[in-house]
Amino acid sequence: MKIRIPRKGKTAMYLNNKVYDFLKKLVQVILPASATLYFSIAQIWGLPNAENVIGTITAVTTFLGLVLGISSTVYNKSESKYDGVINVVDTDNKKTFSLVLNTDPDSLGDQSSATFKINAS
Repeated sequence: MKIRIPRKGKTAMYLNNKVYDFLKKLVQVILPASATLYFSIAQIWGLPNAENVIGTITAVTTFLGLVLGISSTVYNKSESKYDGVINVVDTDNKKTFSLVLNTDPDSLGDQSSATFKINAS
C-alpha cells in the first residue's frame, strides 16, 4: 500500500506500509505513553520542564495524527487501495468475469487479503 499526500504543483509523496504503520503506532501508543511516563516521573522526582516536555510531545503527536489522517483519506479515495479490477460483462444469458491485477500475481500469495474494484457493464 502506498499513501499519497498531494501537494499543489508538486509531485505527490508516498508513504509505504512500513512507514505508515510505524507512524501510526508512534502516534497512537508510543508518544502518548512517553508523555504520560514523563509527566508521572516528573511529578514524583521533580524533573524539570514537565509542561514543556508534555506540550512538545502533544504538539508532535497532533501534527503526525493530522498527516496520517490526511494520508488515510487520500488513500481511501484513490485507486491505489485496489489490488486489481474484476470486469463483469453481462451478455444475453451469460456473465463473463475477467481479473486484471495491478501487481505481479506472485505477490498476491504474500498478502493476507486482497481488494478488488468491480466494473460491471
